[in-house]
Amino acid sequence: MSTKKSPSKARRLAPRKSLAKLIRENKDLSRERDESLEREAATGDILRMIASSPTDLQPVLDTMAESAARLCDANDAVIHRVAGDKLPVAARYGRLPGSLGQGPPGIDRDSIPGRAIIDQRTLHIHDLAT
Repeated sequence: MSTKKSPSKARRLAPRKSLAKLIRENKDLSRERDESLEREAATGDILRMIASSPTDLQPVLDTMAESAARLCDANDAVIHRVAGDKLPVAARYGRLPGSLGQGPPGIDRDSIPGRAIIDQRTLHIHDLAT
């Protein structure tokens, strides 16, 4: 009779768990790489627009709105500027539902851009319709 012990079930399964962990980590790293490349491409687009229009801000803002929508996987994006106590649209990409035909929002908590300014933070609204 042999005195050698058979490896425990946990030790036999360890390589499979390690492989599964490596596969997950590889997917996470690939996703992070892809997101980083997307951000770099958007930054490059904006910098090219700045270089080609050093005295005209509008094309730069338009490119920033489009890049923001693309990076957030959104259908639309709006950039507002502060003008007194109002926030007129400076650039837009796409068509936000319900925002056309209304005057510029004020700097108050009743509007999303106003709330972002008051709270001094970015607000990402996942579904504006709801």
